[in-house]
Amino acid sequence: MKKLLKKIAAVITTAAIAVSAMVITATTASAKSVFDGATKMEQMEYYKVQIPNAEGQRVYKVDIPKDGELMFRWGVVENTASSYAKLYDSKAAKIESWYLNYSNREHKCNGLKAGTYYLEITGTRKNATINDLYFTFTPNKKPTISLKVTIKKGTSLQLGSVVENYDGKVTWTSTKKTVATVSSTGKVTAKKAGTTTIRAQLDSGEYVQIKLTVSSK
Repeated sequence: MKKLLKKIAAVITTAAIAVSAMVITATTASAKSVFDGATKMEQMEYYKVQIPNAEGQRVYKVDIPKDGELMFRWGVVENTASSYAKLYDSKAAKIESWYLNYSNREHKCNGLKAGTYYLEITGTRKNATINDLYFTFTPNKKPTISLKVTIKKGTSLQLGSVVENYDGKVTWTSTKKTVATVSSTGKVTAKKAGTTTIRAQLDSGEYVQIKLTVSSK
């Protein structure tokens, strides 16, 4: 494991150009209305949420292995000015509520305990559709390695592709895909000037965090 983290750090350091809800009071809902028919969500898998009737609902189940943060993101919202989401814990107590619309494309849920959560999405119009809904999980611990990297717009940077003495999955994520994307093997492609955070997370919860700045020059 330590070899893997050192390997990723070495690749980043060598290749880099420059290293340098609205919160709602908890209420109790019916377990049946929240949990029945829930679709299990996997981290970094994309879901298309289609709700045929106004005020219709879809419910998703999210399991997190450790205390930490859930970040939900989504793409284009169709046939509705906005839909809204509610997050419940395993006892059907409402934790948070927020809108999913054109201008708001992400929502962070902090301070969650390890366990099972349910995401309920309600459409405000007939045939409401939310595209590319997904979530990322970050445990409540400091990154094993934290670095800063600057690259030029239109270029690519391979942060890591070889995993030594580690059979588990490495999950790569970018917090702002409009600034830079990252592939499943750690290849970063700079899209436009700005900043984003790249994470390489192991099954154990350990992760490497890279603050990436994309420069126009």
